[in-house]
This record gives sequence, structure tokens and C-alpha cells, in this order.
Amino acid sequence: MLAAINDHTDVVKQLLESKYINVHERDTRGNTALMLAAARGFDDVVADLLKSEKCDAIVISTKNDTEDTALTLAVKAGFGHVVNALLDSSKFNDFQINRPNGKDEYKTALMLAVDANNINIVQKLLASPYTDATLYNANGDTALMLAAEKGYDDIVNALLESDKEVDINHTNVQFNTALMLAAEKGYVNIVQKLLQSLGINVGMTDLHGNTALMLAAKNGRTEVVQAFLNSDIGNTAQNINNVITCQNGEPYTRRNTPLTVATRYAQVEVVRKLLTSPVIDINIMGYIWVNCSHVGC
Repeated sequence: MLAAINDHTDVVKQLLESKYINVHERDTRGNTALMLAAARGFDDVVADLLKSEKCDAIVISTKNDTEDTALTLAVKAGFGHVVNALLDSSKFNDFQINRPNGKDEYKTALMLAVDANNINIVQKLLASPYTDATLYNANGDTALMLAAEKGYDDIVNALLESDKEVDINHTNVQFNTALMLAAEKGYVNIVQKLLQSLGINVGMTDLHGNTALMLAAKNGRTEVVQAFLNSDIGNTAQNINNVITCQNGEPYTRRNTPLTVATRYAQVEVVRKLLTSPVIDINIMGYIWVNCSHVGC
């Protein structure tokens, strides 16, 4: 471990030749030599450890006391060269690369790279045949949703343009989709990219019955609203005049459309934008409390 911590590659090589060396050994925090080297960016030590017959799949997938593996530690530290060394090993498979970290986060290496806005590591992970981009964390967020919520345009593009399966309409525990998260925050470039994506569903609603367009209207995201109006899929009578009449089992709820939401929150510019749509219906009533038990919800 001392040799790994201090990047003494020659010493590491010599020690690995000894039959008495145990690469499974851990320090007081549960770290193996592989983890310690990965967390410090010592890619040569990592490569030497991985080449050794003593370093098996168990060592690679081992978690420390913070529930991190060697890969997640390298990703968190931003060491792309170490990530390369790990991914280049023939011992890496789908289990190691997709194993999430601690229970509080439950994030894969890909999700952690997105969190750090590290496009280089994201691309390295997407290049691996083993990376699963459909996995989600403890909150139900996929890598795409994390990138959309934080406005990371390059990463959203990388995910959507990769050959990986990406569940574009996946919902988290609040029933938010990537489109909703981006629309609410006003990330117009991401909204435009998602609206152009095959299979996007603009009519899905969150825990409170809001569509992506409603969230944009509520928060005064004028450019996002315009993006919907410019989109063939977003500027339809069904989406523009979408009426929400009940929400997730609650007995009462507001009856709203994007226009009534914008009016309620005094988003004047949004109202003006919506009124330019040729399919807008200004006669739909809003703000009516509906008893869902009476309408079969």
C-alpha cells in the first residue's frame, strides 16, 4: 500500500512478484492498494496492479467504507488517465463499470462523471461496451436527467448521440423527465435537443400534474416556451391546451393549461408567446378545484 500511495511503480512490480503479497488487503478506511493509487491519479501503478494475476474481479469491484470502488474514486477525482487504465483492463466488465457507490447517492461512474461536468470521462465511459446509460440513482435520476437538470449541453449531446440506449422519457421519484428538468431551469439548448429526439413525450406530467411546457410557463422561461412553439411536436393543440384535472391520487387538484399557469404566475412575456400559437384555446377555464373521485381518477 505504501508503494501504491507514493507512486513507486518499480517497488509495486517487485512486490507483486512475491507470493506473500495480498492485494485484497485494506487500510483502516477500507481502501485497497488499487483504490489508493486510483484516487491519487497513479495510472502506472493502477495498470501494474491490474496486470497482476493477484488482482482479480473481486479486487476491482471492492468498495471502501464510503462505498466507492477504484473506478468511482478515479472519476470523482477527475483522473481520466486512470479511468483509461481501468477500462483498458480485460478484467473490467459490466458489473464493475456499472457498480454504484454509496446508498445515499447510488450513482454509477457515468453519473458521477456527469455530476462533475467532466465530458472527457463521460465520453470514455460511453465508449465502453459495458456502460449502461439507463441506470438511475437513489432519486431515480439517470445520467441524462442529471445532465439536463444542470444544463450540461455537451454531456446531453454526448449521451443522445452515443450508441447507448438512453431512456429519454424516464421519470424519477417526483415523476420528472429530462425534458421537464431542463424546461423548468430554462436550459433552452437542451430542451431543443430533447424535442428533436425520437420518441420524446411532451405530454408527461410530474408529481404535481405539470407538463414540461407548464413548468417553463410557470417559471417565466420565455425562450423555452418559444422552443416548444417552434417545434412540431411541442406546438400542437394537445400540448398547448393540455388540461390537467387530477394529480397522483390526491382528492382535489387545480385544473390548468400552460396559458392559465402563466397567467396565474404573472408571466406576461410567456402569455404573449403562447397567444401567438395558432392552436391556442383561450377559453379553457383554469384554477377550478375538481373532486377526482367524481371524475373517476
